[in-house]
Order: sequence, then C-alpha cells, then structure tokens
Amino acid sequence: MKATIKEVLLKLQELNDSSSERSMFSDPKRTKGTLADLLLFQEISDAKEIRKLLNNAIDEIDICSRLESTINNPVALDDLVSEIIDYWDNKNTDVKSCTTDKKKTEIDDELANVEMEPPKVDKATTTLCSRYIRWGTGIFGIIPFAYIKGGTNSSGITKNPMNRIEKLIILVIVVFVIVAVFFAVWPKIQDVKSGKQFHLQASVIVDEMIQQEQARQLEIAKLTEEVARLKQEQAKPTTTSQITQEESVLQTAKKHFDRGVSLANQENYDLAIAEFTKALKLDQDMQIAYIKRGDAYLYKDDLDRAFTDYNRAIQIDPQSVLAYERRGFAYRFYKNDNDKAIYDYSQVIRLRPDDYFAYSDRGEVYFQKGDYDKAITDYSQMIKIDPKRIFAYTYRGEVYLHKGNYDKAIADYNQAIRIDPKCALTYINRGDAHSRKGDHGRAFADYNQATRIDPKSAFDYEMRGDAYSRKSEYDKAIADYEKALQIDPDHYVSNLENARNQRNLQQQRLSDNGRDSLR
Repeated sequence: MKATIKEVLLKLQELNDSSSERSMFSDPKRTKGTLADLLLFQEISDAKEIRKLLNNAIDEIDICSRLESTINNPVALDDLVSEIIDYWDNKNTDVKSCTTDKKKTEIDDELANVEMEPPKVDKATTTLCSRYIRWGTGIFGIIPFAYIKGGTNSSGITKNPMNRIEKLIILVIVVFVIVAVFFAVWPKIQDVKSGKQFHLQASVIVDEMIQQEQARQLEIAKLTEEVARLKQEQAKPTTTSQITQEESVLQTAKKHFDRGVSLANQENYDLAIAEFTKALKLDQDMQIAYIKRGDAYLYKDDLDRAFTDYNRAIQIDPQSVLAYERRGFAYRFYKNDNDKAIYDYSQVIRLRPDDYFAYSDRGEVYFQKGDYDKAITDYSQMIKIDPKRIFAYTYRGEVYLHKGNYDKAIADYNQAIRIDPKCALTYINRGDAHSRKGDHGRAFADYNQATRIDPKSAFDYEMRGDAYSRKSEYDKAIADYEKALQIDPDHYVSNLENARNQRNLQQQRLSDNGRDSLR
C-alpha cells in the first residue's frame, strides 16, 4: 500500500509539473479531479481505497501544500506517505473502538453475569415424589380394607370391626401424608414453572440490550458527524483566507487587463502587451487577455506571437467565438490564407448558427476565391437571418454581377434601395449593372443620383467616368476623373490617362476625316 500511494503522489507531481497553468495543488477540488482521472486511466491496484484515503487526507490534513513542497525531495515524500497511512490507521482504529466491538463485549459481559441455566428437578426429588405418591395410595387403600378386614360369622354379625378411635387415627394419618406430599412436591413444581419464566425474562432482557446498543450506535454516529463538522469549521478560516487571497490576485490581474485595453485603444501596443502579460502571469486562464494581446501583436505585424496567443485562447476555451473570429480575421487579411480563414469562420457559424456577420465574412472569402455559388449561399443565409439589412442584398448583387447575371443583380440592388434609398453605393452598383447590360440611360440615372446623394465621393465620379469611357464620351469621362482627383488628390484614377489618350485618338480621327472630306 505504501509503495502504491507513493507512486500515485509522484504521478500527481509529474502532472502538476507538466501543466503550463498555475499549480493545481492550490485548488483541492482540482487536485481531487486530477486524482480521480489518474486512478481511472492508470492501472493502479486498490484504486478505490487509495482514492478514498487521499481524498480524506486532502480534506482533513491538507496534503496539497505538502505535495507541492516535496517535489524532487524523496525523503520528505516518504515522510508524507507515512503520515497519510498513520492518519488512516488511527482514524479506522478510533471509529472501530467506539462502535460495535466494544458494545458487543459489554453485552457479553452482562449476559455472562446472568444465570442462564434454569432450575432443574433432580432425580432424588423425582424419586421422593414417587415414593410419597405410592405411600398415599397405599394408605388410601387401607381404609376400605380396614372396614372389611374383620369378616362375618355364621349368624351374619361382623367379626372384630374397627372402632371409631381406629378410624380417626387412620384419617389423621392420611391427612398428614397428603399435606406432607403437597409441601414436598409443590416447591419442585414451582421451580419447573420458574425455569420457563426465566427464559421469557432473559429474552426480554436481550431485546432491551439490543435496543440500547442501537441507540448507542446512533449516538456515536451523531457525535462523529459533530466532530467532522467542528473540524470543517476549524478549517474554514484557512479556506476563507485562501479564497480572499485568490480574489485579490484576480482583481489585480483584471486591473492590468483593463489598463492594457485602454493602451491598445490609444494604439500604444508595446505598453498594452506589457500589461496583458502581467495579467496573464497572475491569471494564466484569462482567455480574453490572450486574445487582446494577440490583437496587439497583430497590429505590430508580429504574426507568430499573435497566432500563438490566438491558439492558446482556443486551447483554453474551444467554444470561444471571439477567438475564432480574430484568428480568421488574421488569416484573411494578414496571411492571405483563405482556406484557414474559411475554417475559422465556419467554427464561428457552428458555435453560433445565427451569426449574421460570420456568414458575411465567410461569403466575402468565398467571393475572393472565385467560389461564387458558396458565396451566394452564405449571403442568402444572411437574408434569412435579417431580411431588413441591405448588406446581404448588395453583396449578393455584386456576386451576380461578376457571374454576368445582371437581372438578378439589379433585382438585389432594387431591394437594397427599397430598404435604404440614401445609400449612394447601391445606386453606383445598380448603374454598373445597367451599363454592362447596355442600358446606359438607366445607368447614368443611377450614377447621377449617387453623386447627388454623396457629392464628395471621389469613387462615384470615377465610376461615372468609366461609364462615359465605355460610351466613348471621353470629354465627360475626363471631367469626372478630374473631379474625383479634385475631391481626393491622393485618389488613384486608373482610367484617367487612358481616357485622355482615347480622346486624343478620337480627335485625331475626326481631324483626319475632315481633311479627307476637304480633299
């Protein structure tokens, strides 16, 4: 048993050392859970008895702190094992000495003091009774014999008859014999009867003693429970102190985390990372701190550390929606790994099937990959979740536009405009669909409406300029391009130079045609 207990304690210490989290010995419940898992999955003899022994030792003699202090100290560990076994032996001995064995001995002693053998009628007494009975019978037989003993003569007169005195003497003798027999035999008969009564009385005494023993055992059980309760109350101050200390540590970690968030919002990422790190040293299971520190590393372009923190956050809580969202964002925009981004967005959808923006993110990645059908499926699911938002209609219309399905694209843009008539971008997109379809009148109507809604949008003028270029109206196209540059000098207009070149070529052709006509 001692070697087995030592083996279990060594394995517990190994599990504690291999954990990257805080020591499990600071939490008795966690230590018990680890012990149960260890005994369940390891082939250890007497697993149930050892688990019961160690659980009681954790509660009553606080071996958790001792386990942590005896790491790499075999002598101290041997002493701890001996102490646990002595504690268990003493506990079992105390309990047994207070219960059945002691009380059973008391019952045996009391029964031994009681005369269990009932009175017996010996052989001499039986012989005496028989003799008295025979004498009485003989005497009773003398009476009629005495009356007829004298006989009669020839004349019929009785010869030598008994006189009255003789008869009286015989009667006295008979009465005396009867009384003597009665007083000699009656006590013996009473003794026989008292033996039966004794058995009944002994049975009642035994029943009463059994009931008394049961009452004593109940009293002992109550006293044992009271002792255990008092021990728990004595241990409460220590437990309360530990809880207070842990709460203080967690509160300090929360303060560091809050400072880190504030610094990150101010884009002071280095100091934010330092605060998040301090919080994690105090609370290694603060998952949100790993996510926020990962974001700070991401914005510093330290991608390896960012993904390490995101992965750790998911390891702590595999059901964390935020961790998958942030890692998917990093894969999509910082590593351009669309497949891994799709995986993370799919995990978000699995955990939260009605997440509108998760479908939006995954649909955009499918669109970038050119997987238009899957993108349309995700955007259609967005519409089912919330049909009153314009985003899904706009995104799906754009996919239909790239597929060349202009009618479906225009239908989606029409629905988006019904929901929000003030969105200039929707008019631009619908104008683009009309333009590609060859309906330039409706296209320019939409472009003009977009510039009226948002006259400071360089993008709107650029898109209308592209439409003019497709119609070979290069002067109007150049005017829109120049307007876009005037609004935003840093805005790059890719088709401006092309429009100017096309206008020059057009003017050159007109000039050449004029000369030819003059000739």
